[in-house]
Amino acid sequence: MEQSILISGAGAVIGQGIISSLRTVQCEYRLVSIDANPNSVGFQWSDAHYVVPRVDEASWGECLVDICKKEEVRLILPGIEQDVKALIKIREQLKESTKAFALLNSFHALEVGFDKWKLYQLVRQHNITVPQTWLLSDIDSQSCCEFSYPMLLKPRAGMAAKGIYRVEDKETFLFWAKRVCSQDYIIQESVGDENEEYTVSIFGYQDGSLSIPFCLKRRLNYGSTFEAETVDDAVVSQTVTKLAGLLKIIGPTNFQFRKGSDEYVLLEVNPRFSSSTSIKSAFGFNEPLMAVKSFLDRVSQVPLKFKKGRCSRYIADSITFI
Repeated sequence: MEQSILISGAGAVIGQGIISSLRTVQCEYRLVSIDANPNSVGFQWSDAHYVVPRVDEASWGECLVDICKKEEVRLILPGIEQDVKALIKIREQLKESTKAFALLNSFHALEVGFDKWKLYQLVRQHNITVPQTWLLSDIDSQSCCEFSYPMLLKPRAGMAAKGIYRVEDKETFLFWAKRVCSQDYIIQESVGDENEEYTVSIFGYQDGSLSIPFCLKRRLNYGSTFEAETVDDAVVSQTVTKLAGLLKIIGPTNFQFRKGSDEYVLLEVNPRFSSSTSIKSAFGFNEPLMAVKSFLDRVSQVPLKFKKGRCSRYIADSITFI
């Protein structure tokens, strides 16, 4: 049997983006996909697929180990953030039981990527502009009067814009502050506007070197990119290269910015593949290919040649007749 690459989250836009990115290039490995949904579209593009338990079920890890053994999986590319967190817990079990290497980011990148408060504490020490941020648990009814509204109430560990509340005044703040767990939320100043949103990607190779950054100006819909345009900006590229070195990134890493009046402001770090994976691949920044070349084929770096352009996403239908 040929050696295989396993892609998780075949029913999600990220997992589908990983699969489609590898299908656009010559890849000698079999693509094996998994998902809890038996109707996942990504199954149609895979050489083999498996319906697995939900990632929060105890049997998920054991099921994954069995698949890796059966399919001779050599590399696991997680397609959703929940799978990244689950793989962190079983990486040693995978290492001992199979020959599969789960592509997970560095400890530092994962730590700040999954906790916006830790990100804020870290980067403000390195002269990188971030929004003013406070722990919700540190704010009382008096100190919230000092805010310059609007503000944003955000989960420390949130993703895809879920659980974010825009706070226009003290009364709105107090309303939402009573309805969320103060230990799990931050309050953050609102910077820039949604028309100046940027995602910048950089890849950490197996030998510790970094790719050149790739930047998209984008518009979001429910937390995912639905319109994008390539951008070449030396300033934000330098900032991302500095951050990537600071975090000692491994594999795909994405930095989200908004541009204020005269500078880029860092909003968050996503230490994983992103919803724009397939878009970036189309413009020449193929992160799944870089992962395969670096962590399986041991190629030091993949030559990159970017194309310029715009992207608009649309809904397509997958029809199965029964």
